[in-house]
Amino acid sequence: MGTRAADNIFQQMLSEQYGIPTDVKDWPKYPPMIGLAVGKKAVVYDPEGGAKCSEEAMKIYFGEDLAFQRKCRS
Repeated sequence: MGTRAADNIFQQMLSEQYGIPTDVKDWPKYPPMIGLAVGKKAVVYDPEGGAKCSEEAMKIYFGEDLAFQRKCRS
């Protein structure tokens, strides 16, 4: 989201300073969702599944290490 915001700000600056037409892009709509690790369980919400709190949700959303390994692989 930060990259898109920076690009849109830069487009606005070009437009104001040099009269170049803006090419502002919207961020695509995402459904509301959240995951919160609490001890050995996770509280999660998504529009299709609703709210859940379980150890299984912890494994699915965060793995064994709060998704640290997943982030390092990216």
